[in-house]
Amino acid sequence: MINLLPWRENLRKKRRLQFIIILLISLILTIVIILIWHLFLVSKIKTQKLDNQYIKQQIAALQPKFLYILKLQQQKQQLLKQSKDIKILQKQDQKTIYLFKELANVVPAGVHLSELNKKNNAITLIGEGNLRTDIVELVENINQSKWFKNPVLQEMQSPKNKFIVKCQLS
Repeated sequence: MINLLPWRENLRKKRRLQFIIILLISLILTIVIILIWHLFLVSKIKTQKLDNQYIKQQIAALQPKFLYILKLQQQKQQLLKQSKDIKILQKQDQKTIYLFKELANVVPAGVHLSELNKKNNAITLIGEGNLRTDIVELVENINQSKWFKNPVLQEMQSPKNKFIVKCQLS
C-alpha cells in the first residue's frame, strides 16, 4: 500500500500558498488602483478649485466694467426720455405757432383781445369789440376755422362791448 497523504498534504499547502499569494497580489493591486483613483480625484478637485478661483478673479476684474455698462444704460434711458420730451415740446411749440397764426386770421380788425387762456384743449378769449357785429364775426370765424370748434359766446357787456368767448381746439 502506498501512502498518498503526504503528497496530498503538500499539494494542499502549495495551493494554499498560491491562494494567499494571489490574494495578496489582488489586495495590493486593489490598493494601488484605489490610490491612483484617489490621486486622480484629488487632481480633478484641485484643478476645479483653480478654475473656480480664476473665474472669481475674472468676475472681480469685470465687475467695474459691468457697473460702468449699467451706468451707461441708465444714461441712455435718461437721454432717450429727454429726447422724447424735447420732441413733445417741439411739437407743442409748433401747435402754439399755428394756434397764434390761426388766431390772427380769425380775429377781425375791430376786435381787441386782452386775454387768452388755454387749459388742455379749451381756449377762452377775453376782449373788446368796436361793434357787436365784430364780435359776431369773431364767433363765426372761429366756427369756420379748422383749428377751433364749438365757439360759445359766454358773456357780452354793453358799455364797451366786452366779451368772453370759449371754444375748443380741433
